[in-house]
Amino acid sequence: QENLEVSEAVKNMTPENHWIAEFWSDDLTGMTFSPPARIFAIANQVISIEKLDLASTLHLYCVMGIATNDAAVACWNSKYIYKTERPITYIQKYIDPNFKPILGEALGTPGMTPAFPGYPSGHSTFAGVSYRIMDHFLGSNYTFTDRCHYGRVEFDGTPRTYTNWRQMAEENAYSRIRLGVHIRQDCVEGLRLGNMMGQRALDLELVK
Repeated sequence: QENLEVSEAVKNMTPENHWIAEFWSDDLTGMTFSPPARIFAIANQVISIEKLDLASTLHLYCVMGIATNDAAVACWNSKYIYKTERPITYIQKYIDPNFKPILGEALGTPGMTPAFPGYPSGHSTFAGVSYRIMDHFLGSNYTFTDRCHYGRVEFDGTPRTYTNWRQMAEENAYSRIRLGVHIRQDCVEGLRLGNMMGQRALDLELVK
């Protein structure tokens, strides 16, 4: 059922979903951020907007650095414990032999898929980290416009606005379904794992 959801999402792609999928992709080396760097780029925008002082900025960076490191280790360790297949493998075998993710369209080579197991989603894990930490530092009802890809010509980088950090994190995570590279369980568990890693970093006594 979850692979069918991915197949249908790509097959019936709307302009809005296409925008979301590529806006959060960050898979293309040399063109975009990496997923953990993207959440630091978001933090940089907020630091500038809020004019955070040096101590607060360093605290934010420190917590996010610890959390993203732990999240990467936990996520990739899990990937190679569970070794679940990507949607392209399942869908082409059982649902639609012509299925292709839209990943790579910005390069003119659609059909790309990350070359490692799917569960849990790395993007979703880092999104969970971002949600937990930004929620702690800025509050849950913070309206934010992400301008990370403003001015892009390879894909639609038009800024997107969110009314809270959870909304942004969930859009980031579930964009992987629209892109065609993850099933829903990868994204759900990635968000949960990232949230856990973010909270563990926040629980450290880093400020005297």
